[in-house]
Amino acid sequence: MPRLSPFLVLFLLMLVPKGINTAPIGTTSSPNLQSDIDSLKGSVEQINDEVSVSLVNLNSIVTAIDLHDILEDLQDSVNGTAARQLQSEMSVRDQRILDLEQRDYIERCESGSIVTPEDALSTDWTTGHRRLHLTATFSRAFRTIPTVTIGLTQVDHLFGSNTRVLAQLSDATRTSLAVEVGTWGDSILYSATVHWMACA
Repeated sequence: MPRLSPFLVLFLLMLVPKGINTAPIGTTSSPNLQSDIDSLKGSVEQINDEVSVSLVNLNSIVTAIDLHDILEDLQDSVNGTAARQLQSEMSVRDQRILDLEQRDYIERCESGSIVTPEDALSTDWTTGHRRLHLTATFSRAFRTIPTVTIGLTQVDHLFGSNTRVLAQLSDATRTSLAVEVGTWGDSILYSATVHWMACA
């Protein structure tokens, strides 16, 4: 009887259904040969099972790698979008800060009073216009020249005569202000108090 290649035998064994006697007709197979064939069939089935499990594992690995790549792409896309959005928001905020810095605003206000010396404007009342220039110094310098508001809070004048009083801001710097207080005609002004407020 011719000898068959082991690979051909293995191939034929894979094709032959289980339980069919593969011995040639008219011959009886030896128990050792049948045992070897059964062992080979078992080995082939085990290899097929292992290959199937390996294919399933390989498919899982490929799927996991694909998902990982997809997740990385999504993460890069999200990070890029988030970075652009954050950059846009930061630009808007920077512009708002710049606008606020350039806008006129009041850092602080300071106030006080200036009182004319007693009887400084009551003498020589026949000479017409009489004026005093009074100054006040701020507690500390303003960042810019302040806006100054003044008002009379007290006037002491001769009863029965015309009351004529002038109070006006004559100068303002970052460190001080000057006020002009006066009267005219036959008015006799004994004293006046000017309240001021400076803001910048």
